Amino acid sequence: MEVSQEKPMSVLQKLIKDLVIKIGLLQKIILMKNINMVLLDSTTVQQKKQENLQKDLEGNKECFKSFYI
Repeated sequence: MEVSQEKPMSVLQKLIKDLVIKIGLLQKIILMKNINMVLLDSTTVQQKKQENLQKDLEGNKECFKSFYI
């Protein structure tokens, strides 16, 4: 079994640095996923608003038909 020539502290520092980098990457991935979810939610909300406006418009047309007959 070969013994590392590096000091234990420098090995530990390298491991901690790698871990910090990986945690940072995971945080970026999570942030991007959250942004995508917000964008999808806002798109869905906009579609629902558009559908509701269309229904209101159709309802108004039906309502005003009686005035023009």
